[in-house]
Amino acid sequence: MIIKYKYGFEYKSFLFGWKNKELYRLPSVSDLRHYPLKKLNKIPIGKKIGYRVVRDKKTINQLMELTEIINYNYIIAGKQNKDCPF
Repeated sequence: MIIKYKYGFEYKSFLFGWKNKELYRLPSVSDLRHYPLKKLNKIPIGKKIGYRVVRDKKTINQLMELTEIINYNYIIAGKQNKDCPF
C-alpha cells in the first residue's frame, strides 16, 4: 500500500506532510536515530490552533507559508497492505 503526500515542508531537517488536512511527520533519520511516520496532534496557541513542530509551536497559518509541493510516497508493507491475504 502506498500513501502519497503531495504537499508538505521541511523544517529543521525533518520532513512534514499534509494528508486530509492533518499534519504528519514523515519518516527520517537524524543523528543515527530513525523517526517513524507520526500524526501530530493539534494544540491551542493563544487564540489559534496549531501544531508542535520539532519542539516549536507553529500556527496553521505559519505552516501554510512553509508548505510546498513535495510528492512523497510512503510504502506500507505487511499486515496493513491491501494485497496481503491476512
